[in-house]
Amino acid sequence: APVDDTAQAPAAVLSLMKRAEKQISSGDNKGAIASLERAIRIAPRYPETYYRLGERYFYQGNYKQARSLAEKSITLGADWLLRRQAKSLIERASAY
Repeated sequence: APVDDTAQAPAAVLSLMKRAEKQISSGDNKGAIASLERAIRIAPRYPETYYRLGERYFYQGNYKQARSLAEKSITLGADWLLRRQAKSLIERASAY
């Protein structure tokens, strides 16, 4: 990929994550899921997006999908804080 595309992807992903936060605040869980899924299509190796999407599925009651996305964030090299959050989400989702 050209350098320009790579440099723009993180900004686009962060913008979509901010949009998802606003959608969550206004009660639009489906919109937040769509924004996070789009962010993953832009930067499929960014672990935080998978975790955030997993959270949305957890609150929807889709625990299997939530667990799977949290696991994916860990395999993509989540930092220590994100890894801890993902492990917590896996534990909570596994309880159902």
